[in-house]
Amino acid sequence: MTWVRRNRPDLYEKVYKFVNIPEYMIHMMTGEYQTDVTYASRTGIMNLATKEWDEGLLSLYEVNREHLCTLNPAGAVVGKTSPKWEAETGCPAGIPVITAGGDQQCGAIGQGVARPGNLSIVTGTGAYGIAACGPIPENLKDDVTCNASSIADSYQLEANIIACSSAYDWAIRQLYGMEEIDYGYVEEELKKEDDITVCTVVPYFKGSGAPDWNPDAKALFADVTLATRRSEMLKSVLESIFMEMNNKIDSIANYMEIDKVFVSGGMTKSDTICQLQADIYGREIIIKKDAETTAFGAFLVALVSLGAYPDMESAQEALNPMDDVRVFTPDMEKHTRYKEKQERMNRLYAAVKEV
Repeated sequence: MTWVRRNRPDLYEKVYKFVNIPEYMIHMMTGEYQTDVTYASRTGIMNLATKEWDEGLLSLYEVNREHLCTLNPAGAVVGKTSPKWEAETGCPAGIPVITAGGDQQCGAIGQGVARPGNLSIVTGTGAYGIAACGPIPENLKDDVTCNASSIADSYQLEANIIACSSAYDWAIRQLYGMEEIDYGYVEEELKKEDDITVCTVVPYFKGSGAPDWNPDAKALFADVTLATRRSEMLKSVLESIFMEMNNKIDSIANYMEIDKVFVSGGMTKSDTICQLQADIYGREIIIKKDAETTAFGAFLVALVSLGAYPDMESAQEALNPMDDVRVFTPDMEKHTRYKEKQERMNRLYAAVKEV
């Protein structure tokens, strides 16, 4: 928004509202310009404590309040489908439109993360660790991101890895020359490496997120010899990604006791990779049958909003049972050794950054 104002005044003069994709869809469906606190908390111009657009931040970024959408709690009914929308799509007019919150917030709720102590890890193109924290922690530092939750009067702590499965797929293509990846073959390659690898990787293939916030960080392979196998290098990429996620888990654990860890996303299709995560985290991890949980989380938010259930925990208890899950238990001897390797990886990055 600041860039448009400074660099494209011809466009800025025509601005009525700045909107993201969900806000644009709400407008298309209802004719209203509405948003919710989960999206606003990610803009950097909402006051987390008051959940209002912050005058000081608006001034800092030269953003006019009238260019922003009206703020609502997550789960709010922000309008009803309009006759215009019905004419364009066939979807009947008069249906309530609910803003359920951002994708990561809804994904965590779909996983079962409704109360402090539950952690959701999403392993997609990037990876995200998200934990419900209730109110804003009093000792909050900049090693995690704090966002408004899709649950009323609640917040989430989040930490991310910018390149997760994207880095894994890159390694497969470069090491094995595969244009179309044969994941069954790759699974067998990973099984060759039953022990912790000697090769060490610093996994910043697209820069690093919290707490370093270094877009210029690069990936690094170390401890490579003539005896290093490509299957070892491949597994070491995965190890480094999950050791980096364990760095994030350690940061989140500074603010709460972590009770349960739910893992979702594309990598959960591999039992080998799931077990690797459990060993590195040193925690039991839970994989639900349907690992794609974002739409389900939005559905739960809508049900609570419409009064079908009094609160999120009631909705999850009724509709999100824990009787159809896979559970992976860590090998704690391996975990101890992975913690040593994780500390070495962190020292290696610090040394290279210093240079």
